[in-house]
Amino acid sequence: MLYILYNSNSKIGKNKRNIFKILFDAVKTFQDDNIRIKDIATTINKEESIKNINKQKDIIVIVGGDGTLTRLVDKFYKYIDLIPKVYAYKAGTGNDFIRNIIKSGYTYEHIKNKYFLINPFLENLPKVEINNETHIFLNGIGIGLDGFICKKVEEQRIKNGKQNFFRSSIQAFKEFKPYPKIEIAVDGKTETLENVWLASIMNGKYYGKGMKIAPFADIKSNKLNLIVIDNITKFKLLFFFPTVYFGRHIKNKFVKSYVGNKISLKLYEKTYGQIDGEFQENITEATAYKDFKNKI
Repeated sequence: MLYILYNSNSKIGKNKRNIFKILFDAVKTFQDDNIRIKDIATTINKEESIKNINKQKDIIVIVGGDGTLTRLVDKFYKYIDLIPKVYAYKAGTGNDFIRNIIKSGYTYEHIKNKYFLINPFLENLPKVEINNETHIFLNGIGIGLDGFICKKVEEQRIKNGKQNFFRSSIQAFKEFKPYPKIEIAVDGKTETLENVWLASIMNGKYYGKGMKIAPFADIKSNKLNLIVIDNITKFKLLFFFPTVYFGRHIKNKFVKSYVGNKISLKLYEKTYGQIDGEFQENITEATAYKDFKNKI
């Protein structure tokens, strides 16, 4: 059985013509016309879905960007040992998880540079405790400017059904004010930072549609990489921000990098955040960690 999973709320999922094109291509690629297509925006019975899957014979193709991948992985992660081969189809507007796989330096399997086998990269995903809930994440989580940008993107989507990341980013830059003070803890060692623009805990190097925010992150290691930007004026931040796409920002004195297995952020007021680009609000604390099981 070939399972095609997509999200009708995503940009590509709303275009039924593209979905059918991908469907036909997947049938041809995997040479299996015994297919089942499922919209993950509808309710999915996890137990029933897993019960019907044959780990040895079935194939799952997930069509969408990081948001679609994150929702599915978060929902089914406790069944990770029961799932068959899972391929992520390179679609959507982000695809930072695929980018992190390609740039990781590890061997990975792909078909036609469109279907990426993601099972080996799902074994040791990090978790984050945020707003009294625990989530799995793929690329990274953050509080501050990145979360505020995601808020603006979501507001635009609700208002007119469109998402313009660049326009939302500019608007967020204009309105956002840095935090006077936050407390970080990396493997138990605490530090207080002031005038903080963002604090991002990263599993992979990339987020935000190709920003190389954490050049030292390793997607398959047992460590996470915290990147903090603080004590910089808005003008200077606007000027230097494009360097984030190349990882060159890391050399600046107002960029701090920490590496650890367990990283916590504590704020003194409620704020905005994001988990793999999905907007979160009313955050006062976040703790991310990895349960490392397998050797690389």
